[in-house]
Amino acid sequence: MGKINVLYVCHDTEVLGGAALSLWNLIHSLKDDIDPIILLRERGNVYDYFFHKGIDCLVVPFRLNKNATDNALKGFYKRLAFNLINARCVRRVSKELKDRHISIVHSNDSVITVGSRIAKALKARHIWHLREISGYITPLTGEKRRKEMILKADSAVAITNYIKKDWGLENAGNAVVIPDAVRSKEDVAMIVEKDRYFVFCAAEINPWKGPELAINAFWLSGLAKSGYSLKMVGQINDSYLVQLKQLARQCEIEDAVEFTGKTSDMKSIMSHASGFLMCSKSEGLGRVTIEAMFYGCPVLARNDSGGTMEIVKDNETGLIFNDAVDLSAKMRFVASEDIVPMIERAQEYALGNFCEESYKEKMLGLYEKVLKG
Repeated sequence: MGKINVLYVCHDTEVLGGAALSLWNLIHSLKDDIDPIILLRERGNVYDYFFHKGIDCLVVPFRLNKNATDNALKGFYKRLAFNLINARCVRRVSKELKDRHISIVHSNDSVITVGSRIAKALKARHIWHLREISGYITPLTGEKRRKEMILKADSAVAITNYIKKDWGLENAGNAVVIPDAVRSKEDVAMIVEKDRYFVFCAAEINPWKGPELAINAFWLSGLAKSGYSLKMVGQINDSYLVQLKQLARQCEIEDAVEFTGKTSDMKSIMSHASGFLMCSKSEGLGRVTIEAMFYGCPVLARNDSGGTMEIVKDNETGLIFNDAVDLSAKMRFVASEDIVPMIERAQEYALGNFCEESYKEKMLGLYEKVLKG
């Protein structure tokens, strides 16, 4: 069997988030078995990222299945534009790729519906990746129609059992659970002597990710008085940055809270940190949590935070907290106690479940199964 020609449809444009990074891990893990091309709706940071990695990219505008409105007139025009622009995308992509012999169209997120139409036009199989909770966005097509389209895909890939259940796919014959790959098994770090800082990290820092909780817990911990700091890593808009800086000022820890913006040096930051604060209200998987495990950084994770609970087991692969007070106590604990055995267990778990090497076998097996029909 030769290489499989796969068209990946990516919704990310400017923010290089977990979905796009996980797509790279997928492509990289299958590099010897696929000939990939990525469809993007516009040029931006994500296009640049894949282009510089040598991946063939096709840019054709399309609309995402999100941001429905209760206003009937606005909703009508949004759906009209959605259908017209996506129909134009299907026609153009079909023309551009008619000689590429695409076997699989792989939609990288639930907000992408154009992939199923392109697959039909190209007479290819369609795989749909589900990476977030179903209620995170409001689909233009409506919930019922969205669910119908997912069930018609040749395969729907949920990144955790939590996601599969949240989408109501427990009994769906086309649904499988395959956790994302995050790193190669060779890309690990283990530094025992930690520096005096905790890290909060998200591709895009917003209220959903819980940065206020992290700042409040750091204040309550009193660790700033002992020379500790809190690094807030990730892209953030100016108005929200002002709010968070004001909160740190009110807590009288503004000098100990550092907003670093985006960084490409996460391995160094994570491996030296005293702990990673996972404060999101809900995560489909928790990619940054897994990165922390690869890099020997203890994870302090919010209770009832979706797919994270399948990864972080209290006192085994990390510590679970309930609120800011509880988190502050856990921060003091990891700052003062020997938790190396827990860090080692977490790293071993990450290597066994989220490395590219094992991911390749699972995804290639899925592709071959889908192609056999």
